[in-house]
Amino acid sequence: MPPLARLVSAVVAAGVAIWPALAIDPIVWDQRLDYMNIEATSGISSDFGEGSDLNAEAADEFCLHARITRVNFSGYRDTNGWTGVWVRFYDQGPGGAPGEVLYEQHYARGGGQVIELGTDTGVNLSVPFEADGRHFVSVQVVGTRFDWYADGVPAVAGQPFYWRNPGGGWNVGHADWGHLENRDLAFVLYGVMHAGAPSCEILPDGPTTTIVWRAADNPHVVEGVFPVGPDQTLVLEPGVEVIINEESRIAVEGAMRGIATAEAPIVITGVSNHSSSIQTVGGVVELDHAQLSVKVVPPFFYSGRTGNVLLSHTTVSGNGLLWGNWEFFHLRDVQLQGAYGPILGGCGRLENVTSNHTISLHGGLFVLDNVSVSGATYATDGEGAGFFIVSGLQPLLLDGIVATANEGPGVYLGNGNTLLGANNTITGNKYAVELYGGLLPGSVVPATGNDHNGFVSVDEYGQGLRFIPSLTSRDYVWGDVGLPYVVRDSTSPGLGGRLRIMPGVDVRFGSGAYMTTSESGVLRIRGTPEEPITFGPLVPGGSWDMIQFATHSQVRNVLVEGSERGISSYIGAAVDLHDSVLRDNGVGAIRGVRAKKTQFLDNAVGASNTGSSFGSAPLRLSSPDAPNAFVGNQIGVQDTFSGSLGSIDAMHNWWGHPLGAAGDAESERPGRSGGGVRGFPAVPVRVTGLRGSSTGRGHQGVPVAGAGRDRLRRMGCTR
Repeated sequence: MPPLARLVSAVVAAGVAIWPALAIDPIVWDQRLDYMNIEATSGISSDFGEGSDLNAEAADEFCLHARITRVNFSGYRDTNGWTGVWVRFYDQGPGGAPGEVLYEQHYARGGGQVIELGTDTGVNLSVPFEADGRHFVSVQVVGTRFDWYADGVPAVAGQPFYWRNPGGGWNVGHADWGHLENRDLAFVLYGVMHAGAPSCEILPDGPTTTIVWRAADNPHVVEGVFPVGPDQTLVLEPGVEVIINEESRIAVEGAMRGIATAEAPIVITGVSNHSSSIQTVGGVVELDHAQLSVKVVPPFFYSGRTGNVLLSHTTVSGNGLLWGNWEFFHLRDVQLQGAYGPILGGCGRLENVTSNHTISLHGGLFVLDNVSVSGATYATDGEGAGFFIVSGLQPLLLDGIVATANEGPGVYLGNGNTLLGANNTITGNKYAVELYGGLLPGSVVPATGNDHNGFVSVDEYGQGLRFIPSLTSRDYVWGDVGLPYVVRDSTSPGLGGRLRIMPGVDVRFGSGAYMTTSESGVLRIRGTPEEPITFGPLVPGGSWDMIQFATHSQVRNVLVEGSERGISSYIGAAVDLHDSVLRDNGVGAIRGVRAKKTQFLDNAVGASNTGSSFGSAPLRLSSPDAPNAFVGNQIGVQDTFSGSLGSIDAMHNWWGHPLGAAGDAESERPGRSGGGVRGFPAVPVRVTGLRGSSTGRGHQGVPVAGAGRDRLRRMGCTR
């Protein structure tokens, strides 16, 4: 059996962390959520002393098979007046609420194990906690008020956080655990993952009344709403046939259970593919050996519990659809052959599942074991992908899945970061991968076996690296996977997004394609001398547009070639460009670029302030201690702007040889001498125009066009 494909935060270290990684052990659960969208504080959790009516406690769920050694939590706390924290772990009780206390330990402030991280706090546990399924974590500050931040959107995984205040001092009606708001708490757990997947099923309340539907009374027709109350269980006998009419549903607050056989399956049919449904209103739907052609969904726009869905040896066909952000779902030996593919969120496990439509997974925690998709089309599945993944808050390890013969990509990776393992079968699709998010270093992307091979397809329709921002970390990583990333249109990390391109990555652009950021977006492009980052045209000899920055950025050890506008900035942003090569471009660098130890080779224009406005950052090319080199350009530096920015300062550069005096004694800087630029390892350069050629590309000058020519001549940069 292929290895489990599971969402584990052990790989989060390859992403971008908000909190410092102060613990030795890696992150095993990351519920920091989306800090860009925090709307309010939630869940006061304080211990004011013995018997105080202000004592209150907040707790939130997680599901792990791991040893937990550290807890980081986020929230407001007074600067003074607090003396320590209580850390508690609870088992789950009836209905999925916190139950028995499994771990309770007080940690003193200043005792060495409580680390203050601004308004956030970390606690290194003196005794680790062994988690073996669904548990709750609670951190209660002693001696002051403490609020845990929530994410500002509906709970992403499982249930909203629980809260209680036995004294009634903060709010009436919460003496016992209950939901205060429809949010999750923000926390991170560190530790060591154990082998084997945890059981994340939420315990039912324990209904007391039983309703039985028998095969002898077939068919059972549902007209309107058939309620299964919180204290009821609806039992379906083997061979039962159920017909749910239009605008009708079974609403399950308690439990609906049917354990049948292959010879006498349970058959549930929906007359309408839109309005016939089984609704989980916080209840449990458990079916074994069933045939479903009806929607199974939680209520829309519902802020309460969504419940559990457990299906085994079941076929979903016709009007059948699984669509929900459930607290827990488990699909085992299930065939998905309906008119639509499943759209699943929350927390769940898929074992031995096949589908003829896209399997969509959004946020949350998933375990996939032997899951395959074949035959998805653009007409029925939107992107036509085998798997549509929005990995959300934690990186996703995807290993052991099968995606074959789909009209679109085998795997569509939305926002968040994914690590593709070596045990996936991705063949016969349009592409192996369509990327709208991040792909972590070490990922294995098939180089052959699909219609279009040898690259990672990025953002095919120019929508940007954003899909459902409320479910994503917005911290994206492009790792070196041994294949180029291909951008055909344009791409952007999106509003507030951060894209980090790792050393060794090769990015190729289609005609007119470009990469840009929004005013609050960040591009982090830093290669190394041994592993530079390259940007070039998809088709050899072709062209593409540019890389444009809207925020201050640092670019290191990159090669940019074959573009129309190279590296550029706007709205006042500055780009520090160091140790790089701009080669064979229309313009190598435009406005806002501050270059050091960078080679401008064989461009139509090496650098220009073309398109500058009064809000633009100036172009800075003078670097006495780290000179640039201009070689083989038709125009080395072009100044076309006569506004307040003034002319371009291009002094203290090498002209005519990329290695400066070390390469040719006649190419020293005007008025200076000394060590030269060492260049860009692994990139061959063509040396032309030495010793004052007739083209004007001599050792002391290059043609300079525009309003700044005289100014540059006075500075000694032209003859």
